[in-house]
Amino acid sequence: HAALPRIPAAGTGAPPLMQSLWMIAASALFACMGVCVKLGAGLFSAAELVFYRGAIALLGLWIFVRLRRLPLATPHWRAHFWRGLTGSVSLILYFYSISVLPLATAVTLNYTSPLFLALILAGWAGERVRGTLYLALALGLAGVVLLLQPSIASEQWSGGLAALASGLGAGMAYFNVRQLGRL
Repeated sequence: HAALPRIPAAGTGAPPLMQSLWMIAASALFACMGVCVKLGAGLFSAAELVFYRGAIALLGLWIFVRLRRLPLATPHWRAHFWRGLTGSVSLILYFYSISVLPLATAVTLNYTSPLFLALILAGWAGERVRGTLYLALALGLAGVVLLLQPSIASEQWSGGLAALASGLGAGMAYFNVRQLGRL
């Protein structure tokens, strides 16, 4: 039998199957992170959990940068600062929401970040969008309300609001990444 040709995806040398496997691995690792945060929330605050997560990542990146002798200087330090700040605050809020809410609810509410990113692009960045986008956003936010109403107890509203704020912060961080890409 003839071997199937490997067609690399745009911008990468990896075949599509390998990209899919990486996405599955990333999803599994994010799920494991959520479980570890839920378990660790009984011992540590959300800020401490974010610190430990960041410290481990920083160590790995530091080793990578040193081995490759990569420069760290950038003329866009303000943009990097704002991306880091929005991402860190968003992550603290996300970890807090995981500690207060059922894991599935916290993750689902955090996934509102694309809705907030669309609002940021349309409202704040002044990008031209079609009216159907506003309909899609309204439907998405209505879905969030439906998700919150039947399943969140009165003592969990702070976690629900934190998860939504985390989605907003993540949307802002994605917007900052987009701006960094343009720079």
